[in-house]
Amino acid sequence: MEVFWFLVFSVLEASAIHIMLLRLFRYEVRQYVLAIVISSFFFSFISYVLRSEFDLSNYFSLVTLVYFAIFAFYVLKIPLIWSFAVSIIGNICNFVLQTIILLVCAGLGILQLHEIDPFSPTARIQQTLFAAVTFILTGYLYRKGIGFAFNFDRFRWKAENIVMLVIMGGLFVAMIITFIKRDIYYLAGLDFIMFAILVYLAIRKERADLD
Repeated sequence: MEVFWFLVFSVLEASAIHIMLLRLFRYEVRQYVLAIVISSFFFSFISYVLRSEFDLSNYFSLVTLVYFAIFAFYVLKIPLIWSFAVSIIGNICNFVLQTIILLVCAGLGILQLHEIDPFSPTARIQQTLFAAVTFILTGYLYRKGIGFAFNFDRFRWKAENIVMLVIMGGLFVAMIITFIKRDIYYLAGLDFIMFAILVYLAIRKERADLD
């Protein structure tokens, strides 16, 4: 039953991540429901195998980056380079929200940070809260028209685009290293710095596309 419940809550969390990624870039979720369901089950199965059979939890962030880049490339039909950009942005926002939820829950005494284990009841509470917050928050932002609206038709090898990708890649590498070290407070600080830089880059990119 442990495997069953792991997959159930993992699918719930994965669905929330997919929806977050779509709504961040102003895609209509209802058009991709089947793709989200299939992808979430597949992602959860990969998560279980890597964590349980190969003990690769510390490197799962990298797997997540590649997985959602492939999802964006095949499902959203955008260029491969932009797919990785979308995946990086989505994963950074995911980590920011996950970190906030963990810190709030720890502050309220709902869970203890040292108890977070993918197969524990505490993890299921965290996954449920993350999914609920994600569904509500991203739905609100989408209805308000808040999100990133890039021109994904093709990637232009302009200096600004290249610099943006390099910075986002560097931020994600720093996040992975911090995540491996499992220092939640340092991760929180890094998350907010990355999110601020990300918003700045996104605003600049949207203005450049409009020009």
